[in-house]
Amino acid sequence: MFTVPVFLQSALGYSAFDSGVALLPFSAFTLVVAVGSTGWRRYVAQKRLIQLGLVFIGAGLLVLTQRTAPDLTITGMILPMAIIGIGLGLFTGQLVDLTMSSVPEAFSEVSSGVINSLSQLGYAFGTAVAGSIQLGVFYGSVVDGVTLVSSGEEVSGDERRRLAVKLEDALETTTQAQQEAFESGLSPDLQQQLSQIILDAMVTAQQIVLVVIVLFVLVTLLVSSFLPLKRPRRSGSRAPTTAPEEEKTTSTGE
Repeated sequence: MFTVPVFLQSALGYSAFDSGVALLPFSAFTLVVAVGSTGWRRYVAQKRLIQLGLVFIGAGLLVLTQRTAPDLTITGMILPMAIIGIGLGLFTGQLVDLTMSSVPEAFSEVSSGVINSLSQLGYAFGTAVAGSIQLGVFYGSVVDGVTLVSSGEEVSGDERRRLAVKLEDALETTTQAQQEAFESGLSPDLQQQLSQIILDAMVTAQQIVLVVIVLFVLVTLLVSSFLPLKRPRRSGSRAPTTAPEEEKTTSTGE
């Protein structure tokens, strides 16, 4: 939800509306499957549905990785976004239900708050990791491409990282007008080469970050093997905090 819109708008020139349309199958299928799959636990163990959802997410991400290119269209995103949405709907709906079912009803509000808090924490952490990888690969690829064009030689690892940091700092401190002025001072051939280098770097960064997310999904699939195969029975309420004799005394006023 972070890296895909960044790629669509920065690399492919999509508007915010077009990016929303491209992600619509993902959101729609997530909602429909999460709501519609609640009764499937009667026939299939929730653990298996969760694992199936993870398989769908990984497969959809791989399809999206294969289709990530400068000519990617909204139509071409329907299938991978739908597959990822189906997987996330299965995963989220069943996992929350399986988790809540193991908590006594008296603690349902607390457990719901914990789940929401950890979900937000995981989303923030995942966004930070994916965003860092995406930007790091992008700037490194730009450095590689520019160095290869200018000198015909490849840059070393340490020098590549140093130049990537300097490039990132330069882009953050210069205005749009300054960047356009710099670009206008280049010859048409260099402008075309620079544009192609930037576009290729964006595509490479997006493909790599999607592969990294697939690895996260595989780790989650391995961790899901520790989930219980049978749905735990929820206990009714928490233990009473007062002794029976104390309750009797209170109720009779004695």
